[in-house]
Amino acid sequence: MVDTKLLQGILMDVEPLRFKPMTLESNLLNHKQFSKAHLLWLLLYHVQDPMNFGAIIRSAYFFGVDRILVTNKSCPLSPVVSKSSAGAMEMLSIHSISDVISLLKVAADKGWDILGTVSPNKFEHFSVISASDHKVIRPTMLIVGNEGHGLTKEVCSCCTKLLTINPKRSLSPGFDSLNVSVATGILLNTLYNNKI
Repeated sequence: MVDTKLLQGILMDVEPLRFKPMTLESNLLNHKQFSKAHLLWLLLYHVQDPMNFGAIIRSAYFFGVDRILVTNKSCPLSPVVSKSSAGAMEMLSIHSISDVISLLKVAADKGWDILGTVSPNKFEHFSVISASDHKVIRPTMLIVGNEGHGLTKEVCSCCTKLLTINPKRSLSPGFDSLNVSVATGILLNTLYNNKI
């Protein structure tokens, strides 16, 4: 036992958690359990802030996300991530993926909905719909992007739909989005409520 408020009186010697590598060769997308209609995977595309990462993991656990995938430029698992996840980091399957584009193409070919998320009016050459208008009818992969840059056009072009959260007022220039962890919580709640 330790006598500090920060550690809440408990000290443990544990191994660090690491991402489980996921490759297309691992055949995870072919497994029969992944054909159920309401399967939901969350892909974090270059999310770098550990507090955001932990908060997203916490929301993902709360809303029943089946698997979290992260890109190689995302924040690593760490004590800060674990603390901000309120322990949910230890309860979810979190995988790293190196070839995002190939994964998205394979998943789309297998009938998954690949849902990219963007700020309102961010992409003029892509069709963007309100998240509240999307109905979940098949396995779904939700992709949230980097805090400063969002998703690349290459990733967006692999998506079956692009979703946005519409603001409830006219926004000032330069203020066009929510914090990624807040947006992810809203999106997961919306998808959960829109299951058919």
